[in-house]
Amino acid sequence: MNAYVAPISPAQRRLWFLDRLEPGNAVYHMPVAVRLRGGLDVAALAEVLHTIEVRHDALRTTFAVEAGEPVQVVHDEPRVRLESAGDVADAALAARLAAAARAPFDLARGPLWRAQLFALGSGGDDHVLLLTLHHIIADGWSLGVLVDELTALYRARLAGTALDTVLPELPIQLPDYTDWQREELASPAAAAALNAWRDHLRGAPTALELPTDRGRPPEQSYRGALLLRALSPQVVAPLAAVCRQTEATPFMVLLSAFELLLSRWSRQTELLIGTPVAGRWHSEAEALIGFLVNPVVLRARLEGAMTFAELVARTKAECVEAFGREQTPFDQVVDAVQPVRDRSRTPLFQVYFTLQNAPRRALDLPGLQAEVREVDTGTAKVDLTLALEESAGGWTARWEYGTDLFTPETMARLADGFEVLLGAALANPEQSTAALPILDATARAAVLALGGGAVRDFSSPDTLWSWFARQAALTPDRVALSDGPVAVTYAEARAQADRVGRRLRAAGVTRGALVGLCSGRSVELVIGLLGILRAGAAYLPLDPAYPLDRLHYMLADAEVAAVVVHGTDLALPHPCRLELTALVAEDGALPAENGVEEAEAEDPAYVIYTSGSTGRPKGCVVTQANVVRLMRATEAWFDFGADDVWTLFHSYAFDFSVWEIWGALLYGGRLVVVREEVSRTPEAFHDLLQAERVTVLNQTPSAFRQLQAVDLARPVGGLALRTVI
Repeated sequence: MNAYVAPISPAQRRLWFLDRLEPGNAVYHMPVAVRLRGGLDVAALAEVLHTIEVRHDALRTTFAVEAGEPVQVVHDEPRVRLESAGDVADAALAARLAAAARAPFDLARGPLWRAQLFALGSGGDDHVLLLTLHHIIADGWSLGVLVDELTALYRARLAGTALDTVLPELPIQLPDYTDWQREELASPAAAAALNAWRDHLRGAPTALELPTDRGRPPEQSYRGALLLRALSPQVVAPLAAVCRQTEATPFMVLLSAFELLLSRWSRQTELLIGTPVAGRWHSEAEALIGFLVNPVVLRARLEGAMTFAELVARTKAECVEAFGREQTPFDQVVDAVQPVRDRSRTPLFQVYFTLQNAPRRALDLPGLQAEVREVDTGTAKVDLTLALEESAGGWTARWEYGTDLFTPETMARLADGFEVLLGAALANPEQSTAALPILDATARAAVLALGGGAVRDFSSPDTLWSWFARQAALTPDRVALSDGPVAVTYAEARAQADRVGRRLRAAGVTRGALVGLCSGRSVELVIGLLGILRAGAAYLPLDPAYPLDRLHYMLADAEVAAVVVHGTDLALPHPCRLELTALVAEDGALPAENGVEEAEAEDPAYVIYTSGSTGRPKGCVVTQANVVRLMRATEAWFDFGADDVWTLFHSYAFDFSVWEIWGALLYGGRLVVVREEVSRTPEAFHDLLQAERVTVLNQTPSAFRQLQAVDLARPVGGLALRTVI
């Protein structure tokens, strides 16, 4: 068999590598099914498919490796034959089509497309033609080309016209297009576009944190499902008028509504969305079958007050800028931006938006009623895709979603919300985006009814110290704190904290003052924190892992009354710098107990500084009552108790640590100190959870995914966890 070898495009290279990582993954398959009722000429159909394969080099392509690089090999001889897939009952058709579309391809051996004919019933006049192509040789545009050519050639074949005279000769083939692209990408203009992408996406959030029904798996599985919805004609009726008013395209207006919906669900005011462009920038490429599509990244900004019309204006400006650089291959953009790679997510964006509003030509086949139907392969390329299409029958929304993350019920709610929001936005584009609803009247009433019970009062006169002291009196001999072989009972912790508190008062610390606390993770850290509260003061976490400049800034900005340090030689200058070891020590005279003035509920408990990402870091004051209310309001949900074992996993400069510390110490539980090196090693942390029989685990999603991967690789049954928060 004759063949010629050609370079591959950047888009093909990406799919070639992905297929090698996950060979046979049906997420890279593109099926189209056509139901044909009537007198089908099977021989004519077979000849038509043969002619189409001869016409397009892409359909005769396989892939090989030469000198370590993937190349495309274009074969001279067609190999695809129309296969008879046998009889199938109408009720079983969808499952049979999905199974056939999922059958694997071999990129090296080929062929990379197939044609199968299913017979329905016994009359012989009802068939379904399934055409399945690997994405590496075709895209969505290609399917339209394929169906159009099939229509023209089948009509000509029945009319007795020679098939090689029906369609004009293709001016180029896919390898020619690839050569053009390679030349263009080597130009100064392409380099400038890539630099512009790098600047445009700098600082953008590359993860969209939609609320999911299930935890994100360590690796993306591409398992998915489809939800098809017909949009109400009343909802989309004003679309054309809004487009004229805002001087925007339907794509921009509909995308704006989708951005707003995602922002509401994720509570992110900035997000990235992907959208495909056809990649057929030369007219000669319009009749090609091939993988020319290129994803473009759109950066949505929804911060601040604005009307929907103003949001459309923002979206329009973003689209104009991004589509001006649409020829830059997506992989090059990813390499330029260098997002943190995560095998559980697609890079840069996890949500796709597409719009098909060009009318499709009808399948007008002599003697046949032809209808294109959906084939659900049970896959999803990204977390979520919304594909909108306008046809003679109205607008259809196609929601493709990852089933590892979302349930059908959640997708239905999301689809409902989009239609409600879109309808309200189109009806009044001058309305504030904050006022646009995502629930209809019935759903809103159901949600509001959830809060129709009696209002509970969680206020309390307790402070953190008074509550802890009461618990210590109830369970004096239980272990409150542990760090490896070190164990401190409640009675010991109370006594040590009392010594710290009284000595701080003697050093001049007054009720409501702020005391800096600088210590690595240890039992002493918690004792120091308790002692500061015992003094009636509030603590300022000075994590020694922070840059020294940040620590100095916080000290100056907070105007602390004293600094308590333990186990660090950091230069933290202050007139009242106290060593925690000396404060805890039992030697020396102890100030009178009545020298300690008790804090009250509205006094501050701690101050934590923000990251400073929006300017200078800012200190946030949290009162004793705030923390007490948090615990009172949630204790029934989580059933905190004396039998629980918690971990101090997070930095005490992060609010999550407040939950960890008091979830244990206010209820008689045990708090296990997690050393810094253990917290950064999922395997070691898993060992600690097992050894200490931890029952309540608090984790950020990213840390939990790493821990989950370790747990999945180990034997089942080693942990004592009852709750993961």
